[in-house]
Amino acid sequence: MVWSGRLASPGGSAADQATGVPKVVLKETRHDFGILDPREPCKHLFIVKNEGTAPLRLAKAGTSCKCTVSVLPKGDIPPGMGGPIEIESKTEGIAGRFNHTADFVTNDPEMPRFQLAIEGDIRSYVAASDPVIGLSELERGKPVECATIIYSQVWDAFSLKEVKSSIEGLTWEFQPAPAEKLKPFDARSGYVATFRIPGSAVQKSFHGSVEAVAESASQPDVKKSVQLTLAGEVPALRTVYGPQVDIDGVVTLGPLKPGEGASARLILRVRGDHREIQVRKIEATPSFLKVSVAAQSPELAKKGIYTIAIDVPPDAPPCNHLSEDTMGEIRVLTDHPEMPEIVRLKVAFAVTSGRLPRGSTDRPKPGSS
Repeated sequence: MVWSGRLASPGGSAADQATGVPKVVLKETRHDFGILDPREPCKHLFIVKNEGTAPLRLAKAGTSCKCTVSVLPKGDIPPGMGGPIEIESKTEGIAGRFNHTADFVTNDPEMPRFQLAIEGDIRSYVAASDPVIGLSELERGKPVECATIIYSQVWDAFSLKEVKSSIEGLTWEFQPAPAEKLKPFDARSGYVATFRIPGSAVQKSFHGSVEAVAESASQPDVKKSVQLTLAGEVPALRTVYGPQVDIDGVVTLGPLKPGEGASARLILRVRGDHREIQVRKIEATPSFLKVSVAAQSPELAKKGIYTIAIDVPPDAPPCNHLSEDTMGEIRVLTDHPEMPEIVRLKVAFAVTSGRLPRGSTDRPKPGSS
């Protein structure tokens, strides 16, 4: 409801207003929205009229909950004039019937206080049980299937039309949902919505949407949309992790005393169709670094899990490989058809000659690469 402004012309003389009294007149004090979708605004404009002979003053006197707010006319309402009072409630998180009120005080001696109320029934015309579907640990290039319930708390039957998706190649199927699947959502009708994402869309992590329009023969003029988000996490083809490697792929072995030596044991995880790999060549700089890559068992090799061993031998000569431009490097070349260079890491370390070499710096906290 939109108030256009003036409702009536001012009445009464200046003398009447100086000695008169205001009079509150309300044509309605309660508004029922009926069925209200959770996404729809919940506000109503009430009109209060002053049929007295003096200006009417209004002030707020509280609401039934913090989710309800009111907006009063600016200034006093002159005799013979009307003003709008807007009542608005935030219905997020509310399901079913609601009744919210707002109280006001006035300078009308016959009505020093009055209350306005808005009520309705929060029900979803169409909604999804899982509006955001997250899929993790997906295999690159492998199709994936997921499902959710699309339901209505209002319609006894509805159809889904104009389906579109931002995920290329995605297909969908809607089958009527059995009563036991609808019961948790207090739904009157619904579908089991199955979405199939092709392997071509699962080459890397993705984020897309599916949108459809719901219609019911019982209310042919009403159209409601439902939107879902599909997000998939496709881990990297290979991951190296361990306590001594950071997110930049730097293995930190730290400053070492002469004859001390150091070692790191990391895990190499290979995913996809080619998890079993054969190491063809390992390149290490400086050359005295000892590096090996091997699975601890045939079962682990089938799962693509290998151990990377990196050692600085105790007889390593004094050196400084701590700064960005002098770090050591490891390259592991394999028979993997998509990523022959399965590992490439930097190695930050130094062997001192009795004192810490210049240019040594602290590396970021280790984690994974």
